[in-house]
Amino acid sequence: MSSADELKKLKDLLDSGVLTQDEFDIQKSKILSSESSDEREVIIDDNKSKKNNSIFKWVIGIVVIFAIFTLFSSNDLSSSTTTGSNSTSENNNVNTISSTNTTDACYVYVEESLEVTIILTDIVQRFTNQTTRFLDAEISSDEYLGGLESDYYLLMSTYFVQMDLEPPSVYEEKHQYRLKETESYILMYEWMIKAIEELNEDYIELAFTYLDDAIDYLELSTNLEVSC
Repeated sequence: MSSADELKKLKDLLDSGVLTQDEFDIQKSKILSSESSDEREVIIDDNKSKKNNSIFKWVIGIVVIFAIFTLFSSNDLSSSTTTGSNSTSENNNVNTISSTNTTDACYVYVEESLEVTIILTDIVQRFTNQTTRFLDAEISSDEYLGGLESDYYLLMSTYFVQMDLEPPSVYEEKHQYRLKETESYILMYEWMIKAIEELNEDYIELAFTYLDDAIDYLELSTNLEVSC
């Protein structure tokens, strides 16, 4: 079971009242710390290393291309969301008190969701830039790995922020797609980290699969034209 799955189960237990907030925080810390404290000793034959490194760079180059596509798609979504927010502000001037309260709640969700989108966009941008620098030998594998691990934990935190958002009914489907998108990023990073640690092209292919899933979910959410 992946760390994302374990954390999701913990969140469900917290929401159902089985776990207290303190118990949840303790278990969450254990999962995250165990992920970062695992030590692997890798012995690589020189010829195999050269072969794997060649395949590794070829596959990761494809990942970068898709990451750039995801970045631009995220920016498009941000622009769309901002437009929806402006429309909400105008509608508030003509609604009754009751409908204004509902619209205000919707507006709050849009603003919070936009903040999450900005964080995800920054992460994808860093992934693209750092991967390019790594392939150009501007940074070491240790530096690249450190960046991946740092953003992996940021993704985890962002995922919990997303889960705590309260979308209005009109945004529920889009909200679920964005959750699935972030889950896919998390799994992508898990396999990318393993790939760097072990220089294994098979792991990169798995990471690529989850990045492909993230893009699919992003497209699904972007194609849903909804507003408050």
